[in-house]
Amino acid sequence: MRTTAYEVRKNGYKFSVELDFGGEPGGEYTCWICHDGKPLLNPNTNRQVTKDFGTKFNKYHFERFVDKFIKNPDYREKIINNG
Repeated sequence: MRTTAYEVRKNGYKFSVELDFGGEPGGEYTCWICHDGKPLLNPNTNRQVTKDFGTKFNKYHFERFVDKFIKNPDYREKIINNG
């Protein structure tokens, strides 16, 4: 089972953090990234770009990720191409 735990919109990007707990205690947090209203796709795999945060989501760490993704083109390219 999935639920949206946190969401940020910034500079045409939408970062949606989902918690997938599959009916078990705990769970994994994954950030799904969209750009201009469409899923942002990895050009090598044609899959939506994500960032995994594991079981310990931290709002401060997430917001630092968002800022770095937006402000640093090299980091953004690395995330987009490596999934």
